[in-house]
Amino acid sequence: MEKPDCAELDAILTTVSQIRDAEAHIILLKARLSAEAKGLSAVDDRTSRIQAAVYAYWFAPEAHASDLSFGATGRSYAGELRQYAGAVPTGIHCDRCEAEVEITSREQMKTVLSKSKRESNYAEGYRILCGECREAVFEEREVESERLAAARAARGQAVARMSYTEYLGTEDWHHQREQHLAHLLWASKMPLQCEACAAADRLGVYHRNLDALGLRDDVVLLCDTCRDALIGAGRLAGDPGPQNRIGKAHAVLLAQKYLDMDTPV
Repeated sequence: MEKPDCAELDAILTTVSQIRDAEAHIILLKARLSAEAKGLSAVDDRTSRIQAAVYAYWFAPEAHASDLSFGATGRSYAGELRQYAGAVPTGIHCDRCEAEVEITSREQMKTVLSKSKRESNYAEGYRILCGECREAVFEEREVESERLAAARAARGQAVARMSYTEYLGTEDWHHQREQHLAHLLWASKMPLQCEACAAADRLGVYHRNLDALGLRDDVVLLCDTCRDALIGAGRLAGDPGPQNRIGKAHAVLLAQKYLDMDTPV
């Protein structure tokens, strides 16, 4: 097949070539690493040889244990080297309790070393946690999740007892309305406009139904003309009021806040 004359295709092929070169280089590096691990056998002092192998076992987890074992003991069986390795102090401390993290496997070491280089690995801001603190954090999350679920259920019951007009005066409604508008701005990367006809003036957010108010409001952004048409067709719920409307100044502020966001709202 003849290659098309296309700059974009050329870019793809160039990148693929670079990836292949990098993969070939990695194969060579791995072979060199294997030889270097086995090369520990050149260390005359047995104690020094085993200490070097144990250190590499923990802090260079990319090196195969069998190669390190061969370099240290002359045997490829890694069990003997693992006995020497035992558990290892890392000098890396738990961000929550400040205890030193003890490592018991190479996979754990690889994970800890990787996480220690990041700014944060947990929503709470922690990079590294010991086993006890990790369990405690997960338990705290579960307790907080249950508390929030109970609060949402209680709030849902309170909202259900309100009239539609009362609901439109709550923070729940203002939050639901802004969430919908923010998502529209993020998804379209355009200023707000009617979801039915794309008009940009005299806009408001209206309910299709009144199910799950305050939790997952089913709403749509409409201009006055489309709103009146859908009300007449019985396709909107509630009795719309001023709190449904979106003023021009508010629309501009929302656009400034959400139009350039990279992540979904």
